[in-house]
Parts: sequence; C-alpha cells; structure tokens
Amino acid sequence: MTDIIVKRIIMAVMGLILIGITFESVRRRKLLERYAILWVVSGFAVLICAAVPILPEKIANFFGITFIEAAGYFFSFFLVLVLFHISLAISKLRSNQEAAARRIALLQAELESLKNKKEDKKQ
Repeated sequence: MTDIIVKRIIMAVMGLILIGITFESVRRRKLLERYAILWVVSGFAVLICAAVPILPEKIANFFGITFIEAAGYFFSFFLVLVLFHISLAISKLRSNQEAAARRIALLQAELESLKNKKEDKKQ
C-alpha cells in the first residue's frame, strides 16, 4: 500500500469514529442534538475528503488556497470554532445553574421562615 492510501484509510477511520462516538453520545443523552449536528457534519466532511481525494484540492482552490496543507489548518480552525461555540453554551448553562441554585436557596429559606411562623402561631 502506498503512503497516500494509508493516510486516506486513517482519515476514513477517524471520520467513522467521530460519527460513531457522536451518535453513541446522543443515544446515551450525554450530548444534545444541536451540538451533535456540528460533530456529525465534521465527521462526514472528513469521511468524504478521505473517499474523494480531489475534493480537498477543489475546496482549497475555491477558497483561493494554493498550499493544500493550509486547507487542513482551515478545517482545524473550523473545529476550534465549534469547540468555542460549545464552551460558550457550557458557560451560559453554568451561569443559569448558579442563578437557579441561588433562587432555590432563597426559596428554601423563605419556606423555613413560613414554617417557623406557622409553628409559632400554633403555640
């Protein structure tokens, strides 16, 4: 086997692994569907680029990239943007969780206060 074929096979396996892990994570409810779409699209892009070796060159030429390895950097940048998007979502959820915890603590304190007032009235 030539070196190029081995690289294409490795790329295809990586794409399949990415897609498989994504679907399994959604099935186990560890990953939301809206984030899974980004990863499935990325996995299929890797898989298609492995199956059609001329495609990365065509995409690079479309964007005016003459050095084909620069297209890999472009794809890596896309994945970094996906990770950044997910980090923003996690940060927002964390803030919402902290606000909910504060609200629950206040409501519990208020409930205890009302219970104490009710017990005082009984006596």
